Amino acid sequence: MLPASASQAATSASDDPSASLFAEQPARVDTLPAPKLFSDVVKRQWASPGTGPLPNSQDKKLYAITNEFSDLLQVPVVDAPVVALASSTHLAGPPEESLRPEDKQAERTLIKGHQASAWAVRITSAVSFFNRASILWLKQLQDRIPASDTRSHQDINKILAAVEFSANATLNMARFAAKAIGPSVSSRRLLWLRHWQADARNKWRLAAAPYESNSLFGSSLDPILVETRDDKKAFPVLSRRSDFRQPTYRNQSFCPSDSGSSYNRSSRNFSSRGLQNQDFQVRSNSRFPPRRPFRGGRGRPFRKSR
Repeated sequence: MLPASASQAATSASDDPSASLFAEQPARVDTLPAPKLFSDVVKRQWASPGTGPLPNSQDKKLYAITNEFSDLLQVPVVDAPVVALASSTHLAGPPEESLRPEDKQAERTLIKGHQASAWAVRITSAVSFFNRASILWLKQLQDRIPASDTRSHQDINKILAAVEFSANATLNMARFAAKAIGPSVSSRRLLWLRHWQADARNKWRLAAAPYESNSLFGSSLDPILVETRDDKKAFPVLSRRSDFRQPTYRNQSFCPSDSGSSYNRSSRNFSSRGLQNQDFQVRSNSRFPPRRPFRGGRGRPFRKSR
């Protein structure tokens, strides 16, 4: 039998709702080990954030992909109508030469980010391909093993589970790396649309349009561009409408006519204008001080002789 103090403590613990929080064991989340080698590689790349990827000849040989998929990952060129917004003259060099120095640096940095993400997509796609090929080879090997060899089947099933996980993980990595290209494209679009005389909503709508590779904007410019005289596509010229309106004047005759009503109307207009002119002369004369009397050579004013 428990003593009175122990029973009271158990009763108070059961009455306290927060006591169950500490009694329950927290759910454990299975995590994968991250060797120091991985963190060292990541930190080494972050030591120079302003530089782009530097693949060597071995990287280009190991992760060589088809031309169609490689062209899909290339940095898109800026559309000619958009370049014309930044520069009115035709430049023979690269399009970024028409930008300001600070915008030029931002453009080059965004291009490096695009190239880094493209290489991540290239490598993970190659790894995912070999992982899926390994799954087929392992299943073929498992079919040739006798059913009585249960130990070998168990080992192959473990290898299959690991390879399937690697295949799915690398495919997801390619998906996230491709998604990282999207913000780079949108940022470049906003950078080049600075010279477009439009509000922020229309600029963002164009910057967030679907990306089709090869061209920075592509077909998303078709609803906006207009044809010029030389059959080229260009942005429409926006002109501000002036709210100033030209005053309208009526020709009024000051000559009396046969009818008395028209004569009275014209004379009334003439008299009102005459009063306005007199009022203007009075107000204009009141702005200036009265004239001083003319002084002679010795500084004395002339006086009229009586």
